[in-house]
Amino acid sequence: MRRERWIQRYFLSHPEEFKGRVITFESRLELGKTTRIADVVVDASSTRPCYYEFKSVTNIPPHDFAQQFLKDLEIANDLSQIKWYFDGRKISTLNKELFLEELEKVEIKRELIEKWVGEAEKPSKESLLVFIEEHFDEIFKIK
Repeated sequence: MRRERWIQRYFLSHPEEFKGRVITFESRLELGKTTRIADVVVDASSTRPCYYEFKSVTNIPPHDFAQQFLKDLEIANDLSQIKWYFDGRKISTLNKELFLEELEKVEIKRELIEKWVGEAEKPSKESLLVFIEEHFDEIFKIK
């Protein structure tokens, strides 16, 4: 099933998640030098928009995962704003370690690390990866 059909099926089967909200498809988001095209943005004009990435793939993590996800971290201010949904008809599990391994391979800007880890922790790539690991199930879901 094509990704667009899967997104449509998800919207039709979960209307309560989107009721009364403004929905934008294939939205171009820009924050400084960062440009991200999100599959769906809900309540884009509010102070707390949600950015949805819908993946209908069998390869986990998906191609360009690290680059896409790091852009999501740059744009969002709270983890509840980032939602990655995977098509349950294509996969049955998400191996957290494979996602973290992809993030280990790329350079992550110090400003981004500090944004999410803060001053309380010693800001490092490792501390950011631990943070993501601890919150993995809040962001990445099979639907």
